[in-house]
Amino acid sequence: MLRLGQVGFSQRVRLEWLDTTAYLVMAGNDRSAVNAALQAMLSDKLSVGGQGKGGSRDKTMVILRKTWLTVPKELVCLRNEGLQLLARLPRERHIVVHWGMVMAVYPFWASVAAIVGRLLRLQGSVAAAHVQRRAREQYGERETVSRAVRRILRSFHDWGVLQETGEKGVKQKGRFFMEIYKNPNSKKVRGSHVLEVCCAYCKCFIAHYRKVGESNLVKMYNERIIDGSIDFSKHHGALFCPKCGERIATRYITKPDNKEAYRLVPSAFNKKKVNLT
Repeated sequence: MLRLGQVGFSQRVRLEWLDTTAYLVMAGNDRSAVNAALQAMLSDKLSVGGQGKGGSRDKTMVILRKTWLTVPKELVCLRNEGLQLLARLPRERHIVVHWGMVMAVYPFWASVAAIVGRLLRLQGSVAAAHVQRRAREQYGERETVSRAVRRILRSFHDWGVLQETGEKGVKQKGRFFMEIYKNPNSKKVRGSHVLEVCCAYCKCFIAHYRKVGESNLVKMYNERIIDGSIDFSKHHGALFCPKCGERIATRYITKPDNKEAYRLVPSAFNKKKVNLT
């Protein structure tokens, strides 16, 4: 019961780090082996070059271990069921299992999520300052609370639960809440990497695209689009952001290969490499 009044979750944690930790536990690794693997994974991401204890890397490792390895005694059965689910579910659905486990181990995470949910229902967006104020009302006027809220909100953003609105400090529902359409025309392309394409105006997720080479992204072939917030199985004369309505691209047929593609408006999109495996 003591956990209910504690903050505990004080670091930005990425979903893939929880996945790695869970897989290590599923494989039967003991604490020392898990620690060594997590140190190697995070060495170039957190506290780079630092060896001292108590840094962000050590604190993040505590959260990862406590969520899937050294869980409170009363949550062992829940942890075991969660690991079984992770082994069966496709990777894109792992977020639900990790969310539930983090919420059980760290009630502060659940409290922040509840505040965010209420604000989203009331006004469609959420300001970090409002979440911090309401969390301090519950947990006390401490800088620890405000700092933990900021890092949890960043985790929500990393997990796709929240996304930017274009207004500083204000977020909206992320792609986790969107209907994502698989593209039935999608084909695997040898030597390609995956780009996440988003609207430059409102940061809304548009599509995952298989890109060959490192040249500028000028167009998207329909057959290389994996999925998106737009149904690419249907005919579109142009692509418009489903969130803000801005035009992202215009459909055309390429020459001489005669393929359907979308010519992107240079200023209307952002892109970044992602790993979907």
